[in-house]
Amino acid sequence: MGGIQVIDIGFGQDMTNQPENVGTEPNGLHEAIRTLTSNLSLEMVLQQVADLSRELVSATYSALGILGEDRSLVQFITSGISQSGRGLIGDPPEGKGILGIVLNEGQSLRLHDLNQHSETAGFPANHPPMKSFLGVPIIFKGKVLGNLYLTDKIGADEFSADDENIVTLFAAQAAVAIENARLFGTETRRSSQLDVLNLMGRELTRIFDLDRLLEKVSELLREGFQYQNVQILWVDLENNAIQVRALAGSVEGKIPLGDRRPLDRGIAAWVARTGQTALCNDVREDSRYYAVAGFETAAELAVPVMVKDETVAVINVDGAEPYIFDDSDVKTLETLADQLAVAMENINLLSQQQDQSQRLAVADERDRI
Repeated sequence: MGGIQVIDIGFGQDMTNQPENVGTEPNGLHEAIRTLTSNLSLEMVLQQVADLSRELVSATYSALGILGEDRSLVQFITSGISQSGRGLIGDPPEGKGILGIVLNEGQSLRLHDLNQHSETAGFPANHPPMKSFLGVPIIFKGKVLGNLYLTDKIGADEFSADDENIVTLFAAQAAVAIENARLFGTETRRSSQLDVLNLMGRELTRIFDLDRLLEKVSELLREGFQYQNVQILWVDLENNAIQVRALAGSVEGKIPLGDRRPLDRGIAAWVARTGQTALCNDVREDSRYYAVAGFETAAELAVPVMVKDETVAVINVDGAEPYIFDDSDVKTLETLADQLAVAMENINLLSQQQDQSQRLAVADERDRI
């Protein structure tokens, strides 16, 4: 938790450098910030940002758009619209039109009637009508994390300058709360990864059947790290292919064990050929990606299992959303690959010793005869 940045709301601090006229709702703002910063669950923080901002300025609807590494909207959290209503609207917006203005310019936008703006993209079917609009970016250390969108001011025709100031202050604290929750999630995840690695280390010393070993590793990876799919593929140089030897996740039942793939197609095959780790957080942008019939993936990470400088297997994990892997995933899988390589060598040595013992036993029996 050493990396978590905890903010001091500073109720007694000098507010002279803050936006003017924010004093109209100081208690509500301070209470909203208290509520927001009391939680370290990212999912809950994001929903609270949407809910609390709507309450702060009496908006009928609010939404929080979160950006991915490619600056596209990867999450869109709403408040004021029921789950059934969201379902009727369909897919979330892509960050175009008026939403895109706040997204691209990183500045607030306040409109009396969003329908009259030249950049209005219109609403999809079943979307509630909206008129007044307030959009505010959420910025952390100069980087736009996302944007807050509020519509339909209750009790007035439009949002005021005070409303904009209040939401701007709230957005600044929301940025810190979001980063804190992300850091906390990362630290928690790393701790979980270390626990799973330790567990795997113990398991790897107890299993002396290769197929069972690979099966156990894929299961522990899937359960411990919540990867969508885990595959362990054997490198078959004789047949110029990689072969699925173990798998876990939604891919089970869709790809059979023993399935072979050409050694010149796909990210896992590239790892098998080069002996290098491949991190692909958006498969749409990676020419090495090869779609396998039966399931879809958005991000993929593959690491080599090396025995005596030769790639003998590949650990391949994937996710349903882009940009879900980071350096901790890479380090964890590479560490596991090293452990697995040692375990495989031990199994091979044990097998050789057993074969030698059997040969000696047969020779002794012949001598006695």
